[in-house]
Amino acid sequence: MVAVGRRTLLVIAGLATLGAGCDADTDEQSGVDPCVTTIERASRAAEISDQVELLDSALLSCRSFPAYAAQLGRYPGIVGYDELTYVSTRCTTLASDELVSESAVCTDIALPTSTTIAGVPALEYVGQTRDGREVTIDLDDTEFVDGKPTAIVAIVDIAAEDGCPGVEDERDRWLAEVDDPLDGDEASVYAQHAENVLAFMGCDDATP
Repeated sequence: MVAVGRRTLLVIAGLATLGAGCDADTDEQSGVDPCVTTIERASRAAEISDQVELLDSALLSCRSFPAYAAQLGRYPGIVGYDELTYVSTRCTTLASDELVSESAVCTDIALPTSTTIAGVPALEYVGQTRDGREVTIDLDDTEFVDGKPTAIVAIVDIAAEDGCPGVEDERDRWLAEVDDPLDGDEASVYAQHAENVLAFMGCDDATP
């Protein structure tokens, strides 16, 4: 697995945008939806970095989040977790690219900046521990980014930057904390999420 840095991914995404623009022109002239064709190509990509490049390009090609999510749904397991989590993570990672941050897909899922609006329920994330239990993580105890615990977002970023070794190290870091009487369940959720990402990436010996 080739490690791909955040800066490299931003450059790749920019180049992909240019390439996708040419493909989109061709697709539109032929009556084919570039959102459909770009995500279909991503589903066949042999390398994770190529797949990320194409899926980032589709953020610009698709006309809405539902359109993007519908195409991801045609290829179960393509991103390893739910469509909203994946898209919000990529929109956050590429937030410095105005084309991406202002795309229809990213603006569709943008969350309100205020968390103190009266009547709005507390932000929560329900995750699964390594032994299969569901645990609720809330904003009162954990820092969140776009509706998810920061650790969940970080694991996805580490996968893009450092590949399998980086995610394995992150998984092992959380595994070392699962016996903590206060935060063990939360650590277990993060360790399980890292294992899910490792399995999706096809990493060898993903389970310790």
